[in-house]
Amino acid sequence: MEYPYIAILWTPGTALKTHHVETLIAKIQRDARWYPTLVRQGIALFTQKPRASFLDVYPLAGKSGVVLGTLFRQGGTRRLSLREIAEDVDFDNICLRTRGEHLTKSYWGSYVALLSHPHTGDWSIARDCSGMCYVLQYLRRNAFRFPALVQDF
Repeated sequence: MEYPYIAILWTPGTALKTHHVETLIAKIQRDARWYPTLVRQGIALFTQKPRASFLDVYPLAGKSGVVLGTLFRQGGTRRLSLREIAEDVDFDNICLRTRGEHLTKSYWGSYVALLSHPHTGDWSIARDCSGMCYVLQYLRRNAFRFPALVQDF
């Protein structure tokens, strides 16, 4: 199964952890199929080239994360534009403060939000209640646990 994106989220810490993350990011960047959509402390997101038509990438105003998928206001039927989210600093701040809970209570669609606090590097994932987000968890050198699902709030 091919996935339309790869997200790496980590809490900055030891030099060894940083080295493993940097090595993984470098491997992905060498693969021409992947585009680095957002790479910063605590979060690295790569989307496939060309991007799947159903996968909109809504960058948050403060570069603190992205929303992948489709997004609608609660009770609305008009798909939000990328620009509406990218320019809304309040949306960005509320999503960070609530660790994505604001998004799941005030919006609907088919989405996964990847958020990373710009000062602490702490991260969170929020997804719509109907979607699944598979996780490959790094345990230690060359040891992974898969599949797992991101847990709800």
